[in-house]
Amino acid sequence: MAGLNRDVVTGKDTTAALDKSWTGAQALDKVGAQIQITSAGMPRLAKEIGDYAKIKQAELTLQGKPEEADRWAEGGIYRVAAYRQRGPDRPALN
Repeated sequence: MAGLNRDVVTGKDTTAALDKSWTGAQALDKVGAQIQITSAGMPRLAKEIGDYAKIKQAELTLQGKPEEADRWAEGGIYRVAAYRQRGPDRPALN
């Protein structure tokens, strides 16, 4: 920090150094596109989570670990946690 140049440059007009190079309509279009992409992917992601949880539950049941398998069951702590990672405002879908 001691070597930081703190000299102020004068004689240079910087009033337009920061300009708005976007419009509200462009920003709205981009956000709308992002929402559509995310919305289209969420059901697929929910199905993948459910499929994975069912596989884990079956594997653990076959291994004789019923308590661990229950954690992957519908409403189990692991499955719920996996759905919550998707996003807090989205309900779990199967």
